[in-house]
Amino acid sequence: MRILSTCFPVGLLLAFLPLSAATVTAATLLPSSEIPELRESADLSDGQEAMRRKDYPAALLIFTRKADSGNAAALFALGYMHQHGLGVDASAMASETFYRQAAKLGNVAAMHNLAVLLVARPGSVAEGTEWLTKAAEKGSGRAALAMGRLITDGPNAKTQAADAESWFRKAVQAPELKEEAAFTLAVFLDPTLTGTDARSKEGRKFLESSAEAGYQPAVLALSDALLRTKEGARAVEVLKKGDAAGSTEATFRLASLNFEGRVIPANPVEALRLYTKAAEAGHPAACNQLASLYQAGKGGVAADPVKAWEWFLKAATLGLPMGQFNAGVCLEDGLGVAKNPAGACQWYCQSALSGYAPAQNRLGLRYQEGQGVLKDPVAARAWLREAAMQGFEAAMLNYASMLAGGQGGPRDIPNAVTLYKSLAGKNHPDALHGLGLLMESGLAGPADPPRALALQQLAADRNPAAKARAEALLKVLSPEDKTKAAAYVKDPRTLFPAKTEG
Repeated sequence: MRILSTCFPVGLLLAFLPLSAATVTAATLLPSSEIPELRESADLSDGQEAMRRKDYPAALLIFTRKADSGNAAALFALGYMHQHGLGVDASAMASETFYRQAAKLGNVAAMHNLAVLLVARPGSVAEGTEWLTKAAEKGSGRAALAMGRLITDGPNAKTQAADAESWFRKAVQAPELKEEAAFTLAVFLDPTLTGTDARSKEGRKFLESSAEAGYQPAVLALSDALLRTKEGARAVEVLKKGDAAGSTEATFRLASLNFEGRVIPANPVEALRLYTKAAEAGHPAACNQLASLYQAGKGGVAADPVKAWEWFLKAATLGLPMGQFNAGVCLEDGLGVAKNPAGACQWYCQSALSGYAPAQNRLGLRYQEGQGVLKDPVAARAWLREAAMQGFEAAMLNYASMLAGGQGGPRDIPNAVTLYKSLAGKNHPDALHGLGLLMESGLAGPADPPRALALQQLAADRNPAAKARAEALLKVLSPEDKTKAAAYVKDPRTLFPAKTEG
């Protein structure tokens, strides 16, 4: 059973960070061993020290005492601790109260964090935007960046593009998040990052500066842009810097380039080293790729099903849908691990729930057959439909078969024919065979033996059942029908001529 590899063109791996205020600003609020916004507050150093010791009750007491005397930074700290549940139960309401008090006293960080809470709450977006604007106008790069993203994500993105650009440019000038702002502005100026006009060139400068400063999304975006503009040598150098800086994604992409030999000479030994490095650091796709190498005995390693299983399992545990599917395959076929049909279906299910079409198709078949799960035609049909809707050809064929046979639901010949035709147009032998049976039986309309024979003959050399059916039809059809069938085989386009508007 085929194991799926994650080794695909590096140029397809880039997923630009969404220009979402909620996504980006939320990342700036994650708890740490100290409160970054208070590093300049000397009078709160004892509270910060307690935070570093993770003595949250002591920190809470210190900040509370300071806050009682109207210290805005301490009020911000209390909002932060209540937001993240540090020493107290997490409470959005209490957090908002403290942030609001601090914001009214002019604390810029509190204005920003209050705005984030409000923008995420229906009915409070306008007030949140007001606080965000105040913070940005007071020099908060984080707030300026969020303001730009609110516009680009909003309904007036096109008409307010100039405003968004203005906010992004202000964010670039601020000290905090400077590299992220530069990257965001680069993508805003030229989403392709490969243009040659003046704006694109300016965008490339911001991208280069962000990457040079070590901002990893910029490093990855720059390397991808360089690959698309055929500057492979520079792309490799950029990825090497990212790898040295600890970016597991850069390590993985560099490994793929060495494995493929696309812009540099193929180097299986270096590819294996880099895949292993990224996998050991917890990169899901690297785990899956390393497992694929051990499974197939490629890339300079001997075949080792046990190691393959271990790495597939790690990829699956890390949440990679392809890894979950492959872990299921190993359990189903006993590859490096004892056979466990039920365990296989559990992994197929997790992968399928993520929308991974091969897993949806496999899970549908197992429900159809009752292997590893209780037989359930309705569930089988539902999962096959999910995969078929994504254009996964095996599922389209399996789903069409269930529709034609009325399994797991009402018989639906029209949709079965549509699916079969779409695959038959690609010369898929099983689809040609299935469609031929429907044409012969008359279920798809008036019986049409010549078309049925032609369809079976077109699939005969690749489908034994089609060959047998074609031989049976040749014994009973008239010479006239055989002649018609031969004409269809000679020019398959005449089987189903395109409809013209009249």
